[in-house]
Amino acid sequence: LASRPADVHVVSESLRQDIWFTEPGLHRIGRVVYTSTSDYNLDEFEVGAAPVSLAASGSAVWFTVPERNQVGRLDPISGTVVLFDLPTAQADPADIVVDSNDQAWVTERTGNRLAFVTISPTVVITEYVLPESGLMPEGILLDDGGNVWFAASATDSLWRFTPANDTYVTLSSLGQGSYPYRLTQSSSSDIWTTLRNANQLAQALLGTLPFTTVYTVPTPNSQPGAISIDSQGRVFFAEQSVAQIGQLVVTPPASFTEYPLPPPDLKLTGLAVGGDDSVWAVAYRDVYQTHLPVVVRDYDPLTYKVRLPIVMQDYDTTPPPFAIQMYGAIRPTTDFTR
Repeated sequence: LASRPADVHVVSESLRQDIWFTEPGLHRIGRVVYTSTSDYNLDEFEVGAAPVSLAASGSAVWFTVPERNQVGRLDPISGTVVLFDLPTAQADPADIVVDSNDQAWVTERTGNRLAFVTISPTVVITEYVLPESGLMPEGILLDDGGNVWFAASATDSLWRFTPANDTYVTLSSLGQGSYPYRLTQSSSSDIWTTLRNANQLAQALLGTLPFTTVYTVPTPNSQPGAISIDSQGRVFFAEQSVAQIGQLVVTPPASFTEYPLPPPDLKLTGLAVGGDDSVWAVAYRDVYQTHLPVVVRDYDPLTYKVRLPIVMQDYDTTPPPFAIQMYGAIRPTTDFTR
């Protein structure tokens, strides 16, 4: 219950899918692998810090640790975890993506930078200061041409950075206060972003400025977050504030379908589409602690004397008596049932 999963990523290979997710509450990264249509294996890896965003490749899992200003790498075969300090203090790493060479790109929200992390064989972290101050980069994406796209949440715009020639291009504003959050790319190379505060999805065609289409989510104030696209071009996104998975089909006429998570009190945090078009989401339920009056009668059966503190081994296999004292009738609608 304390795991509080924050992000999910699916690695699809020819014969299997690995579903990776972060567990910041337990300082772990989890992996689900299905062995049949109904059976699965779940592994958890201790990483020694609170991972939030993650990106997985076939050989490693990269993740951010905002509270410690770090980026981490997990080798799932050996279980080895390495944590790297970002050069800029209080950079506040937000999102992460990995390329085909197992190199990671990270947005530094407060640091107003992009970080490029390589291991060859020692770790090298290169930071790129963004061309304007206070952009607050959030989501990040790598396109097929080696360009790095990121959402500038503070200026409500989308940027493209080309590392080969160190150039930046920005698209027009998406609307004041829209807060572009996470990014994805379709098979036709369209760039999509969720506009968290505007309750919208925005679509851009590469080479066409500004954005061509904006779609408003039917449920008000849903705060769309993570976004992913399946092989049929259907756009799936997490409606974080209302615990719903949204689906947008663009083929005219455009239409939305919304799927509430079965328990309505879940907090939906991440979403990803697998190679078989399965949609994976992570969510958690807040845990509350309740203190009740407790009556304990602990005695030694030989001497009939109270014995404190309680030492379990003194009782062999019989634990000391323990009870909760409730006053009045116990009804399922008003009190505890067990």
